[in-house]
Amino acid sequence: GPNMGGKTVTLKTIGLFVVLAHAGFPVLAHDAMLPWYTSMWFDIGDDQSIENNLSTFSSHMSKIARICQAANEHTFILLDEIGNGTDPLEGASLASAILAYLIDRQSTIVTSTHYDQVKEFGKADLHTLVSSVEFDVETLRPTYRYLPGISGGSFAFAIASQLQLEPAIIAHARTLKEENMKESQKALERLEIEQKEVMKKQECFDALIQNAHRIQKEAEAEKQKWIGKRETLEAEYEHELEAMLDEKREEARAILAKMKNHPEVKVHEQIESLHAINDLAPEQKEEKAVKETFAVGDYVHIDSLNAHGEILEIRKKQATVLTNGMKVNVKTNVLTKMKRPNVPKTAPKPRLERVTKRFPLELNLIGMRVEEGLNALDRYLDQAIVHKAISVRIIHGMGTGKLRKAVWDDLRKRNTVKSFESAGPNEGGLGATIVTLK
Repeated sequence: GPNMGGKTVTLKTIGLFVVLAHAGFPVLAHDAMLPWYTSMWFDIGDDQSIENNLSTFSSHMSKIARICQAANEHTFILLDEIGNGTDPLEGASLASAILAYLIDRQSTIVTSTHYDQVKEFGKADLHTLVSSVEFDVETLRPTYRYLPGISGGSFAFAIASQLQLEPAIIAHARTLKEENMKESQKALERLEIEQKEVMKKQECFDALIQNAHRIQKEAEAEKQKWIGKRETLEAEYEHELEAMLDEKREEARAILAKMKNHPEVKVHEQIESLHAINDLAPEQKEEKAVKETFAVGDYVHIDSLNAHGEILEIRKKQATVLTNGMKVNVKTNVLTKMKRPNVPKTAPKPRLERVTKRFPLELNLIGMRVEEGLNALDRYLDQAIVHKAISVRIIHGMGTGKLRKAVWDDLRKRNTVKSFESAGPNEGGLGATIVTLK
C-alpha cells in the first residue's frame, strides 16, 4: 500500500496484540486465535548509526541475520519494508530469498514492502497471504481499510502530487515507469485494478442481500402479527357463538318442555312453536338498510349459499327458491334481487340423455365415523363438481370436533375447493361448513 497508508501501524498493532496475549491480556477484536510462540523478533524503524558504522541497510541486515539464525516453527517475526535501503533489484531479490528461508523454517512472518518482485513472490507462494491498505485515487487520501488478497500499489505519484511536486516531473516519472515495467508487472497492476472493481461490486451485492433479508424478516414479522390477530378473532367468534348457541338451546328446551307438558296444544300451535325454535337462531347479519319486497317470479341471489334462482312461493319471511334444479327454503333477509341471466336457447338434441337425479346442496355426516364420513364427502364433492354446484353445505355436527377437523383438513387438500368457512348461526354454526367450489 501507499506511504502514510497505515502499513507500519498495522504491523505494530499486530505485534502488540501478540505480546499482550502472551502476557494474559485480552485481544481487542471480535474474534482472535493466536498460536503460542517461544520467541518474538521485530525489525521496525531505522537504526542507522555513525558511531557503530551502520547504514540503514546494514542495520536492517544485522538484525535479520540474527533472526534467521534463531527462527523456527515457534517464532513470530515482524519485518517493516524488508530489503529497503539498497539497490531496488538486489534489495527485492534479497527480500524474496529471506522470506523463502523463513517460510521454510515454518516461522510466522508479517512484513511490508513496496517492491513489485516481492509482491509477485507473495502471489506465487502458497504459504503467503498478500494484503494491502486502500488508497482513494479520487481524493488522493488513504482510507486505512484492510484489503485481503490484493497487494495494492504504492501510489507514489499521487502522494507526490498531493505534496505539491511539479506536475511535469510526475508526468516524466510516469513515462519512465511505463518504459521500465515488465509485462508481468503491468499485468499484475491491471489484475489488482480489476480485483478492486470486483470487491466494490461484491460489497454492493452484499448490501442488497442484507437489505433483502431485512425486508423479508420485517414482512414475516408483519405476517405473523396478522395471523395472530386473525386467530384471536376467530377464537373470540367461536366462543361468543358457542355461548349464544347454549343460550338458544336452553330456550329451545323450554319451548319443547312446554309442548310436552301440554298435550292438549293443537297441531297448528305446535307448528308455530317449531317455527319459534327455528327463529331462535341469531341473525347472520344486520337488517338491510332498505327492506326489499319480494314476489313470486322474482329472480334473486341467495347470499348464504352464493346461489341464485326464481322465487316459487312466499310465506311470511320464508321463501321457496328454485336453484340448481331443486327447491330451497330460505329466509327473505338473505335474498337480494338480481337481473335474470340470459340463458341462450339451445336446439334439442336428437337423442335424449339419461335423466339424472336432482342433486342435494347439503351432505349430512352426523353419526358417521371419520373414515366413513370422509369417504361420503369424497363421493359427494365429485358429484357436486359434475352437477356444477357453486356452493354446498356439509353438516358434521360439533361433538368432539374430530369429524369437523377431518373434513376441514380434507377440504384444504382439494384443488376444486375455492374456499370454505363455518356456517352462519342460522345455518348450523360450528356444526356445519359452507364450501364454495371453483
